[in-house]
Amino acid sequence: MRICGLPLATTVLFFSFLPATVIAQQRFQERADSFLTEYAQSNKFWGTVLVAREGRIEFQKAYGKANIGWGVPNSVDTAFEIASLTKSFTGMAILQLAAEGKLHLHDPVSKYY
Repeated sequence: MRICGLPLATTVLFFSFLPATVIAQQRFQERADSFLTEYAQSNKFWGTVLVAREGRIEFQKAYGKANIGWGVPNSVDTAFEIASLTKSFTGMAILQLAAEGKLHLHDPVSKYY
């Protein structure tokens, strides 16, 4: 019997020397990919995922379309616009500054600009 073009005994020997962390990482990658593929196929998630641990990339993959109209798939290099998300961060920063007394909510913007 052969697996991946190698005799079974050679394949088993090869896998017995793989560190447990490599095998655990492969299991994580397979589970993450399976989970995200299911979501992407049901149109519940399109985007790019990167999981890093201690500075090493453990998993990185893109799902779905970057542009539906043109049929362009996402890639790990797709640049995403963050849309109106910055408004939430700006609002929170303003409220924190107001709570610290560093600005007043009723002052005109021109006072700080």
